[in-house]
Amino acid sequence: MCLLVARSAPDLVTRSRSLSALCLVASLVVLGVSVWLLPVPPITLFTVAGVAFGWALATARPEVSAQPA
Repeated sequence: MCLLVARSAPDLVTRSRSLSALCLVASLVVLGVSVWLLPVPPITLFTVAGVAFGWALATARPEVSAQPA
């Protein structure tokens, strides 16, 4: 779902902290399940995904709205 949103609305992904937070939480939940049930390769990939979403959340800048003077 995150990839679909990233392809259709790239500005939303780079400027929205809530979408990045939602993706981070989802990837951390799946990481927890994979640590409990799966072997090492999925754990590694979900860890990388969690770091990437965390990085996106940390670097997201809110859009500056143009206010009329």
